[in-house]
Amino acid sequence: DIPKHITPYLYKFGYYDTIYSNTTNVYLERMFYAHQPKLWICGHWHDKSVKNVLGTDFVVVGMDSCIDIDLDKYTS
Repeated sequence: DIPKHITPYLYKFGYYDTIYSNTTNVYLERMFYAHQPKLWICGHWHDKSVKNVLGTDFVVVGMDSCIDIDLDKYTS
């Protein structure tokens, strides 16, 4: 999952407000603003996406896919 307000940046659903109205996304939203992570990875989507939103790289891994991440890019 991802914070609710990030969804429109990654997907062009048009119905994202109804999908993401749950307690999990409320807490993810709070964590996002509190920690401002450099990297956020989520999965189990039919589409893959990589976008930087508000300084965080959001990597959405498509189903039956895998990715390689250069951790040196995200560690200080």
